[in-house]
Amino acid sequence: VFNYGTDYTQFITIKNYPDKYFLNPAVTLKYFSNLSTAPGVINDAFDIDKKENSFRVFVLGGSSTAGWPYVPNASFSRQLKRRLELIYPETNIEIVNCGISAINSYTIRDFVPEIIKQKPDLVLIYAGHNEYYGALGAGSVISMGQSRFIKNTYIYLMDYKTTQLLRDFIGWMYGLFTLSKKIDNASNETLMGKMIGESLITLNSDTFKSGVEQFEGNFRDILKYFKDAEILVIVGTLSMNIKDLPPFISVAKDSLPSASEIFNQAKIELEQGNISKAKELFIYAKELDALRFRAPEKINNIIKSLAVEFGDPVAFIDSAFDANSPDKIVGYNLTVDHLHPNEEGYQLIAKTFLKKMEETKHLPAGKQLAINN
Repeated sequence: VFNYGTDYTQFITIKNYPDKYFLNPAVTLKYFSNLSTAPGVINDAFDIDKKENSFRVFVLGGSSTAGWPYVPNASFSRQLKRRLELIYPETNIEIVNCGISAINSYTIRDFVPEIIKQKPDLVLIYAGHNEYYGALGAGSVISMGQSRFIKNTYIYLMDYKTTQLLRDFIGWMYGLFTLSKKIDNASNETLMGKMIGESLITLNSDTFKSGVEQFEGNFRDILKYFKDAEILVIVGTLSMNIKDLPPFISVAKDSLPSASEIFNQAKIELEQGNISKAKELFIYAKELDALRFRAPEKINNIIKSLAVEFGDPVAFIDSAFDANSPDKIVGYNLTVDHLHPNEEGYQLIAKTFLKKMEETKHLPAGKQLAINN
């Protein structure tokens, strides 16, 4: 009656394109209740009524999927779209990038039912770095404890205006008696820093385990939903800078060495030409880093094991990055910071996903032209 609250409809039309759907810019406020404005979304349009000659792909993930810091033109989804348009000039290629900064598997899981309704031919997923500090993550300032059931139920109920009213009333009452933490407008560059609720998450701590468990549970749901809908998913393993960026927070706790100590040992081993040992230590230093911006190795293990369980192909992005790095150790050669790829890195992700599409023969129909890689 009063048009209260926010419309979280996932895909909407806009005035000048009545026959197209776009990802709703307001949908991210569903997950970031204490943000004054929502993180940006990619304006990839697709036909409301899918054409017969269309090949429709949805791409899911966080800021690396969105293409940060080059959003959106250098994103791997745009790179892939351009390649497919060159190879299949008679096919209507639709690649819809649903990557959003500072989201994690909770948001992706919530997106899946509406994506299934849009009849995608393929779904690509590159996600897992934000399980701790992304919205509702295990160590995020936006959190509701560690219960995956409660968080997913909360997200589901947020589509209802009565729930939004109750949430806002509780928030208003709480603000009368305490200093409620409100996140001001933030660029994608600073948003993850503002999302940190628990900055000290040591290896194998309870919060560390919660982040791994939340990803495994949500990712299992995601793959099962697509499997039940008979939609093919290609999942990408995660890569990151382990060589040229020292650990953010280094602590010695619970009989574990400090991350900085191990990182310095790795550099010495690398200088001495002990490549295998150096790489092992660089990975261990990243695992010990108490600021969980980079996914632990267990996330990649879950990605691979669940893909096998559900019969989904894996694009080994981490292996591709290793193979294209000096000494097969990723640093600033393919990244701009701790994990976001540079332009060459995004091109490599696109090539790796395309190669897996070719291997699985899940490609557009129609006339195919040869192009140089």
